[in-house]
Amino acid sequence: SMQDAASIGGDGSADAVLSQLQVLLESFPRLKDPALLEPQPEDAASMAEGVISAFQLGWTVWKNDVKRLLEAAESQQTSAEMAQVVAVARLLNGDDEAIAEATGGSWHGVLIARLLLQQPTRPRWEVAALLPADGSHDPSVRAILALLRDDPFCAVECLREGYGDGWLVAHLWDLLWRAGVVNLNMPNRCLDSRQFFMLQYSKALGQC
Repeated sequence: SMQDAASIGGDGSADAVLSQLQVLLESFPRLKDPALLEPQPEDAASMAEGVISAFQLGWTVWKNDVKRLLEAAESQQTSAEMAQVVAVARLLNGDDEAIAEATGGSWHGVLIARLLLQQPTRPRWEVAALLPADGSHDPSVRAILALLRDDPFCAVECLREGYGDGWLVAHLWDLLWRAGVVNLNMPNRCLDSRQFFMLQYSKALGQC
């Protein structure tokens, strides 16, 4: 916490503000408990909730410290160095304009920044609400967005459109099938979907 550093606003020097910024960067909250990354039995759900609650408490304290640093830096923005501190503090505070400037507006940069700096406890299945409209002409980008929206069928179609029925589609579908995300049923077909894509891949190899 910033309480361990000099009180924000108590020392007007640039060195004090830079010191406080360093403390904030070093104490950036990270939701990294290994228990959250592993399959949990139902009776362990309360433990995960406890971990997230504790993180949210620390996150709130840290964000309040960031806001105080930003106010202190803005009040003494008289040099290029202090202007840079203000820019970093605005980014850490999750300011949308600061995020856009820092990421160059790239959708993946904006997504990561918003998850890290605005909504670090947003569940994976709610990430779709943060994604941009699917207007890209790049089939690989459309495929990634589709996967993030939990739409594996759209992702495969985007890759087929861009790259044909080669190794990428065959291996992606095999991976999705092994993960239990898709089934193999293909009505009115002699082959299941995995066999179909593998056959198409084999045909592509035969044409090389």
